Amino acid sequence: MARRRKEKSFPEFVFGIFILFVVMGVISPKLRQQMLSTFASTLTFFVILGIFGLVIYLIIQANKTKEDPLTIRNSDRNPASNPSISKIHNHSKDTGKFDIGIAPQPITTETKPKQWDETILKIIEWRRFEIITKEFLRMSGFEATNTKTGADGGVDITIHKTSNPESKGIVQCKAWNTYKVGIKIVRELFGVMAADRISMGMVITSGEFTSEAEEFAKGKMTLVSGQKFLELIRKLPADKQQHLLDVALEGDYHTPTCPQCDDKMMLRESSKGRNAGGQFWGCVHYPRCRQTLVYKEA
Repeated sequence: MARRRKEKSFPEFVFGIFILFVVMGVISPKLRQQMLSTFASTLTFFVILGIFGLVIYLIIQANKTKEDPLTIRNSDRNPASNPSISKIHNHSKDTGKFDIGIAPQPITTETKPKQWDETILKIIEWRRFEIITKEFLRMSGFEATNTKTGADGGVDITIHKTSNPESKGIVQCKAWNTYKVGIKIVRELFGVMAADRISMGMVITSGEFTSEAEEFAKGKMTLVSGQKFLELIRKLPADKQQHLLDVALEGDYHTPTCPQCDDKMMLRESSKGRNAGGQFWGCVHYPRCRQTLVYKEA
């Protein structure tokens, strides 16, 4: 019985053609030159085609990002009118971390607090907390100046006694309600004090400090918790308390301020990725500024 001839596979066929061209190239130098020229032309063609395709792909992706980088709901363009918007309670310029707290309900003119209590420290955003801290220090006999927005070594306010301009001090504000201010923050501010030879330092928070932070600060600087801050405010004359309350609750005191641009942020909705459909605070100057803050829903 005659054996059935085995058919060659495609790889074997291609390999056979390759060997044939190699043999022909060895036998005929002219043919070899033509083969190399053809190969170079073909390779160049595919390289140009690949570059052209890459450019088209990048243009398409850029247009997608420009046209719809984020899905912004119309109701979010005015954060103060959106009942679901919460506020920021934690801003750390030195660590770049933010802790967003939750406003239990929208605060209208009718429901604004009429006097100082711990609720106020929970509903104001981080920049407003810095503002009332500065105003309180001014009422307490200090000349207080805010540092510039951005990296500042953890210092938010510089102070000196009105009666003694040489008595320079530095203050860091932490509008933290979810987390306690830890030893890292206190230690870093003390490092700035030591480097700049400053004897007076303060960390003022709307929340609390860890026991380690309090132990480290003894004899080095002053720590003011949210409860202590309220007690100090309540010791002010009634007219000064009212003035401070007006400053705290003036205008939009909920919406967080962009740490880079110092403008109010916008509640946005992620349109793609792991967090698609989730909300976050984004800078109104996007894409020039890509600063974002976490938004936590109740």
